[in-house]
Amino acid sequence: FLYFIGGMSRALLAVTTLTLAAFAAASVIAGHRDASPMTTTLSTSLSAWSLGPTGVSNGTFPLPVTVPCTVVACLLAAGHYPFDPFYGKNLQRIYKPDFAVPWTYTTTFTTTAAWADAYASGGRIVLELQGINYRADLRVNGKLVAGKDAFYGALNRFELDVGAVMNTSAGGANVFNITLWRMQDDPEHWRNNGTDLGVSFDDWNPHPPDLSMGIYRPASLRLLTAATAPSSPATFDPGLVTFDGFVAHTELLLDGESDTGAEEVSAYLNFSVAATYWGDIPTGQTVSGDVVLDISSLVPGLAPLRRTLVFGPSDATPYPAGTTQRAVWSWIDTAGVVLPPP
Repeated sequence: FLYFIGGMSRALLAVTTLTLAAFAAASVIAGHRDASPMTTTLSTSLSAWSLGPTGVSNGTFPLPVTVPCTVVACLLAAGHYPFDPFYGKNLQRIYKPDFAVPWTYTTTFTTTAAWADAYASGGRIVLELQGINYRADLRVNGKLVAGKDAFYGALNRFELDVGAVMNTSAGGANVFNITLWRMQDDPEHWRNNGTDLGVSFDDWNPHPPDLSMGIYRPASLRLLTAATAPSSPATFDPGLVTFDGFVAHTELLLDGESDTGAEEVSAYLNFSVAATYWGDIPTGQTVSGDVVLDISSLVPGLAPLRRTLVFGPSDATPYPAGTTQRAVWSWIDTAGVVLPPP
């Protein structure tokens, strides 16, 4: 279990469960975006989009698609190609130059009364993109939020604070446009040194004509609700923290059996987690709280593990985001802990 304690309030922030199967000697890597159980968090999946070459509007494009899907996958699902690209040499029938230009995904969101009230009470609206490929411009209601010079990477997940550019009053209409460019790569020429770092293909393997350009993992909007009434920006609010990138690594040593028949186990544990704070922090000021990791249910007798994190003003990124710190617990010796027999 993982939770956060903010200042003197000692308020629980978030709970995340880690499962280590039989406490095996292995690495467990999982992504978590858990928010505070103390407060209501509103969220909605963004799955219904329209898609077309940027600037093209005719009888074919834009066409309705369901995300996640790459551009070619979206076109296939929509019946745009009257053949099976996985049969024979049909993949070669898809015209590659179609994807040398940017394509735009568009979706809409109407602010409900619940979202409007929560945002007005100090909440933050976060757009979560778990996977885009490759470079993108993000516009919300026509305003550029993130540009392709910094908003890129097939293996990156993005969380962006978009509340300031949304129509957050009840009934407010919002339009999200993600314009994507495929990665710089030429799989047919393996001595190509100008390749972007991404999901590429060996020169002898068939590759998709769009080089997997698109929104290939889920997209969603989430509203983090403030746990306390708005006060000084320098006051830590545990409702405005998210966790991500939880990593656990264990090394297991078996010491034999105890007198009761239980197996005595010594394990060296290494944990880390990234915590992002989405509240406003004035320049030159900080807020802090303790991240507490409690795995006593998995390791009986092990006391909760604590790390203090200090958050400064938002990270110097070219798009609006929270400020992130990582809590690390390195090589914790659990010698003498006795696990009950299975």
